[in-house]
Amino acid sequence: MLAHLETPLTLKQLAQNLGSSTSALSYGFQDLFGMSPMRYLKVRRLNTVRQRLKASDPESCKIATLASEFGFYSPSHFTKDYKTMFGELPSETLRKKA
Repeated sequence: MLAHLETPLTLKQLAQNLGSSTSALSYGFQDLFGMSPMRYLKVRRLNTVRQRLKASDPESCKIATLASEFGFYSPSHFTKDYKTMFGELPSETLRKKA
């Protein structure tokens, strides 16, 4: 799961890969991490994008391209999720790097 953050993944696919049912996987994740598997995946992806933004050149980095590499295909949804999680826009994170 974490080794392939850029790969589209559904709960069903994840459960099949782990040899589990979707319900057992969901309950297990909720118990361990306090969130669903798909929420966990989104959080990890957002954190990875944030790390990349911090390490990128503000002049050449395209936020939408970077976000799409990690499964965020709607720029508006990505920006909303990012701001909710980090309290700032992706562009603000990128500019802070400089």
